[in-house]
Amino acid sequence: MNEIKFGNIESLMHSGEYQKALAKIEKHQKEKDLSDEDRLKLYFQQCSTHRFLGNFKEVKELSKQIQQSAKVAKNLLLEVDALLLEIFAVYRLGELDYVLKLLSKAENLIDSSNLKEISTRQSYLLSYKAYVYEAKGEVEQAFILAQQNYFLCKELKNPTLLAFAHYMLGYVYMNTGNIEKAIENNQKSLEIREKTGSKYDLAFSLFSLGYTYKNKGEFDKALNYFKRSFKIREKIGNQQDLAWTLLNLGDVYYAKGDLKEAQNYYDDSLIVNQGMQFSYGTIFSFMRLSTVYKVLDDPQLVMDHLEKALSLAKNIQNVDPEVYILFELINYLSEMIHVHKDELKDKPLKEYLKRLNDISLNYQHKIFSLLSRLAKALTLKSEDDTRSKKKARQILQQITEEEILSYDYIKIAITNYSELLAEELRKYFGEDTLINQLTELSDTLSPVLFQQSFSLVAENFLIQSRSALEQVDVARALELLKRAQYLCDFLGLYNKGPTPFRIIYSLFIKERSLNELSKILKITKGALSSQLKLLVDLDIVEIAREEQVRSATMLKKFYRLGSKGLELLQPLNLNIYDCIKRKEEDADSIIDALMKPRLTMKIIRDITFLVDNFQNFLDELVILEPLSSSSTDVTQKDLNHVKEMFRDIESINIEHMFLTEEQYTEYQKLWEEFNQKVKTKIMQEDINSSMYHSVEKPIYVSHLHIPIKDLMDLERYLSSKRKDQKKIEK
Repeated sequence: MNEIKFGNIESLMHSGEYQKALAKIEKHQKEKDLSDEDRLKLYFQQCSTHRFLGNFKEVKELSKQIQQSAKVAKNLLLEVDALLLEIFAVYRLGELDYVLKLLSKAENLIDSSNLKEISTRQSYLLSYKAYVYEAKGEVEQAFILAQQNYFLCKELKNPTLLAFAHYMLGYVYMNTGNIEKAIENNQKSLEIREKTGSKYDLAFSLFSLGYTYKNKGEFDKALNYFKRSFKIREKIGNQQDLAWTLLNLGDVYYAKGDLKEAQNYYDDSLIVNQGMQFSYGTIFSFMRLSTVYKVLDDPQLVMDHLEKALSLAKNIQNVDPEVYILFELINYLSEMIHVHKDELKDKPLKEYLKRLNDISLNYQHKIFSLLSRLAKALTLKSEDDTRSKKKARQILQQITEEEILSYDYIKIAITNYSELLAEELRKYFGEDTLINQLTELSDTLSPVLFQQSFSLVAENFLIQSRSALEQVDVARALELLKRAQYLCDFLGLYNKGPTPFRIIYSLFIKERSLNELSKILKITKGALSSQLKLLVDLDIVEIAREEQVRSATMLKKFYRLGSKGLELLQPLNLNIYDCIKRKEEDADSIIDALMKPRLTMKIIRDITFLVDNFQNFLDELVILEPLSSSSTDVTQKDLNHVKEMFRDIESINIEHMFLTEEQYTEYQKLWEEFNQKVKTKIMQEDINSSMYHSVEKPIYVSHLHIPIKDLMDLERYLSSKRKDQKKIEK
């Protein structure tokens, strides 16, 4: 009997010579005098080789046979290894529900063993579980598993496993939109594999870096990594991996605007997928080709390819492809059905939407739920009526505030949400041509109209948001979008008059029922109900609790400020004299100079006439007639007179306390001391401090102290000025 040199076979596999390794294995298998142990080892190496070649159906069947034989031989490690091969094969075949059963079986086997070598199998189990949970949309759980695996591999000090752990972290980070972390981990994985890894693993790290740079928008880097991966994979001969690489090469050329080259790569991926009868891959090849025809504005070819993909998706076990195709169909039809009415009018958009919703309801899958809601929002957005667009905006806003499950789909949500906000803001803003003048908004704009100023700011946020999205900075895009949303909501609220602000101020003091609000504000419950509904819809007010009254069918509702309501009542420090003497060189931002004062004054206006007079003063002399362009400029004498009324430190702030002048002097001294301690001990300005990176919700602290006597003096002075002005006019 010839001695079997298993090391030689493993060496061939390590260098990517899988066909040669398979030929050696099959030659040895024909030998008659093989021991049971050697025969089992050969079967396992044969199964592993098929895995690297992408023959996953063969792997699935062979691994089952090996598991049975290993169980009879009481070889637990080999049984677990064969089961892990089956898990990977079934995952690549897209049978996620079956994978979950196999994972549970593997977990039980591993937990039942106290062998030292079992830890390496535990590492692969954690990685495969992360794969599956990510595919099912359980991104947070996938990330936890990937981290657990990383810490385990650090303890094991096994380079091969550590490289795989970094690869998995990069994979999960990429699919949550954290591209920098994805690059960092994929780079570490590549560095290890370039020194010690197999060609197969090296190709995976190269592909993953290409995919990450593609999503970051650095297409030349992506192209380099994809081509390096393709060269290795072409030599290995794994057709499935080859097809995915061709598909992504096409994506890069598509993004670079080279449609012809993109189409060539998509066509090649389609040929490879169809050649191995890989329906799952064929579906995505059809999908990519449809994007080319979309750019070429050929609705017939777009629909032909998407419908072919849908037909294939309905005939495979895994429901995932059908979900993605349905979404692409809905996305395309929602966008283009008004442009190509004749070609697309008979397409069953509602049926697609219903089918997608049904799948989402039947499967506990976060990605399915996301796509179903996103598809509904896109459909509503395409409608002409305002109510549908409002519903679309609410859904898109909710999606953008949730955890990121998919970078690609959050981009679609942000883009469409931004378009809806822009459309709404044009009601206040005016012509689109003015948008091009926006660079950095500051007081240099000298806005005349309050609403237009706010719309300018919001439009600028939207432009910056789109720019951040193009640069693949999802976190920045979401932050800017939220600020635009905030201004949009405020403008809508502002148009409703003072009532919503009176409600907000009343609820800021304590939670109240509808009856209590009606008595305090002297407004009928009917009129208040519609305003409360508006505030609840905007998440500014929320229902705190409900109490049963009279009968089981009647509930008394109590309202309180929601998180967005508390955001509206943000802290304000407004120096009165500074507001009057503002100059271009020391100007604050438009938001600080206009939004906070106006908002705060509007809230308080119905509470005290003194603050109302101050607001009118700001309106007349600062906001509506800026010093730079007013025909009745405030003179230096006027400024000096006002300055004499107010101490330099005098401000209108938010706090609740009534003090005598003597008490206030002492309070101011104590407050300054306390404020300095807060700044030095709590509100550290070091960006590396924990305060800057806290994920906890902040506690809102507010105060209100008003210089009553000084404001009364200001009112008398203004009254005198108005009388003198009228005499001059007469």
